[in-house]
Amino acid sequence: MRELQKLICYMAILCLAVVACSTGSSGQASNCTVDYYVSTHGDYSSATGAFDAPFKTIGKAQSVIRNSSNRTTCNINVNINDGIYMLSAPLTFESNDSAGNNNKITYKAINKGKVFISGGAAVDGFSSIGNNKYQATVSNVSDNLMPRQFYVDGQRGIRARSNYSELGAYGIESYFIRESNGYLYDNFLTPPLNLTNPNLIEAVTVTQWKMMRCPIESIVPSAGSDLLVMQNPCWNNANTYPSPWNFQLLSWLE
Repeated sequence: MRELQKLICYMAILCLAVVACSTGSSGQASNCTVDYYVSTHGDYSSATGAFDAPFKTIGKAQSVIRNSSNRTTCNINVNINDGIYMLSAPLTFESNDSAGNNNKITYKAINKGKVFISGGAAVDGFSSIGNNKYQATVSNVSDNLMPRQFYVDGQRGIRARSNYSELGAYGIESYFIRESNGYLYDNFLTPPLNLTNPNLIEAVTVTQWKMMRCPIESIVPSAGSDLLVMQNPCWNNANTYPSPWNFQLLSWLE
């Protein structure tokens, strides 16, 4: 197994090309142009946005432009250097991000395809737990979020799952018996589930032409068995159609 140095989890990745904002004013566009620069190596508090003193975040450039008189008198370019720009909140553009007098405000990557905006969380500090397995603590993800994307060295990885095949084949979890509200797991025949965070687990089915997934609401012990109660309205919606087109067979837990 290759050495794991740093893994980055992206819940959402956007490659920024060009974002332009302008008004529909009938005034004459000016001939002046103002350039700002953004870099992951920049400074958030004291930077001016100049080439040799770039802003650290796109949001900082946005804030400066909103309060600048140049917004209505000049064309403005926000030149974004290569890098991954992590967001703690969505990056939104509103009416006060528009230019005036037919000018334009343009956000653009200096090198096309090399700027990434992510709402994810960086995950590092992995330690070996043996058998080619590693673990790390993720402390900056809210309890009500369900992260579904996991990237390793820029490539989407496979989250922890049951019934995983190195060949990528889609099998069936044969130890789970389907019930009206979920799946029953017999602890007498197989090792106990020992799932400590059922609210972070999804059941996945791959059947016919589709893949469906539903979160687990709770795990209810019952006479040597564990009942995986599925979350609604997802479960009811996934079972609108009759078998075998509904959420019938469990392919894996993720």
